[in-house]
Amino acid sequence: MNKFLSLALFIFSCASQANEFVEKPIEHFQPLAEFASVADYERPIAEYVQTCLDNSFGGSLSLRCFVADELWDKELNYYYRLLYRSLDSEGKAELKTSQLAWLASRDQSIEFNRHLIRQQYPQAGSMYVAIRAQVANDLLVPIIKQRALLLKQWLEIVEQQPFDPL
Repeated sequence: MNKFLSLALFIFSCASQANEFVEKPIEHFQPLAEFASVADYERPIAEYVQTCLDNSFGGSLSLRCFVADELWDKELNYYYRLLYRSLDSEGKAELKTSQLAWLASRDQSIEFNRHLIRQQYPQAGSMYVAIRAQVANDLLVPIIKQRALLLKQWLEIVEQQPFDPL
């Protein structure tokens, strides 16, 4: 009976810890510009994801934990808008064309990634939902991150050059 009580208390403890975890809206994460480095920006994201996973008990509840792609997409859009506003009309057209091509490439990469993940993890069940989400996240985030950082770098180049609207 004592072992049963210990197990019940452990399960209750785990469940109550999961209830204590509060999801953090994307808007409440600090932007990249507020950090000294990319590593500093990514550290609290990784900590949040791990805490969320620790409290999700796997399965479909873990899907909410993978926020890095949304956060990097937010950064990508931020730097795109800043860069776009700082360009002349020809530069704006070139940037828009470049971004549309990148979006098409990203979408094709996502589709191919889905194909590979379905082949690698064809099993059903909530555990495999979590595994597929983790693999997809691990492969998608670097694509978005790379583009966001490229847009940021282009913005830094443009800001260093004097702008002559003639």
